[in-house]
Amino acid sequence: MLTATLPIMLEFELEASMAAQMTRYIRMATTRVRTRYLVDVCSAGNRLEQTIELCRRTKAHLGRRKGVVYCRSRNQCEQLAQELECAYYHAGAVDNQERLTRWLETGGLIVATSALGTGVDVPGIVFVLHVDVPYGMIDFAQESGRAGRNGEDVDSVIVVEEGRLEMLAEMSRGNVGIDQRIIDEFVTTRECRRLVMSRYLDGLETTCASNAVTASCDRCGSGLTELKRRYAAEAKERQVTEETLSELTDGCAWCWGQRSYGITEGWKHNWQQCPQQRDAAYRDDGSFVQHETGSHSCFRSGISQALCRAGRDILERCRWPGIMDRFVAELIRSRPGLGVLDVISIEGGLDSGTVDGSRAR
Repeated sequence: MLTATLPIMLEFELEASMAAQMTRYIRMATTRVRTRYLVDVCSAGNRLEQTIELCRRTKAHLGRRKGVVYCRSRNQCEQLAQELECAYYHAGAVDNQERLTRWLETGGLIVATSALGTGVDVPGIVFVLHVDVPYGMIDFAQESGRAGRNGEDVDSVIVVEEGRLEMLAEMSRGNVGIDQRIIDEFVTTRECRRLVMSRYLDGLETTCASNAVTASCDRCGSGLTELKRRYAAEAKERQVTEETLSELTDGCAWCWGQRSYGITEGWKHNWQQCPQQRDAAYRDDGSFVQHETGSHSCFRSGISQALCRAGRDILERCRWPGIMDRFVAELIRSRPGLGVLDVISIEGGLDSGTVDGSRAR
């Protein structure tokens, strides 16, 4: 028998219900070594606003990577999806499969109930957020475990209001199930969150200080402030990339690349009229774009569809037509060009084996 989450203390219930005798258990750790477990405590009545802010920061840097936002009700699920302008998934939606397929293809966020908690085994999920405390530690482990299937670094966040913490502490002293009591402890603990999770699910005392763990929880690391700071930095990088590509639409890529050598002027001319005659060899027939970029790129620019909207909507004007031929041909030789290439590669629009910065060097 196979199961993703069976706490040590519930083994006897499994054996009794299945009439199993002489059972042998083979276990793997439930906590993910590359997942940062974070709890965002906001002021009372501010839970949805805090969720929206954090999700918008996340959405700005995801590109084609994916994130799941879990809600406790269908109404909240649809309301939040509308605010975030993304897909939703719950047991009562008639077009779940269509929405799920679109999300799998395009990436970004999807808002869901626990209906999306099991059976999801797709790469590229790097963000999981729970609006309010999950129904139990087993549900939380399964839902946060949707992420990082290909070894990605993951942020797993629970957004909870201040007053809720006191209520959870009071409820934990009452007649509540062990599974609910453990998730309450996970949220309110001042110890390592990974320790609470592993002690219950695996019978181990794994902490963020363990040798195999590469991502600390907010009790052991820098916490949610650092997460927001990182998202803001990545959003800034994306903004600089978009501005650079827009500049290069009306400029010369090779001369722009000379900025790495201290030359800051003399690049705002048509590439066909470049005094250095370096752009004369560029192909402008789109052959490089069609054959060297990834399948999720806009064929008119060669840039990721996550950045270039024209790749998603054939009727929309391309923002950076014909940029990629000249961009790759010259800018991989310059330091600023490599920086922009790194951002574009992260967004998922280029075949990393073709133009990834390190390999280009």
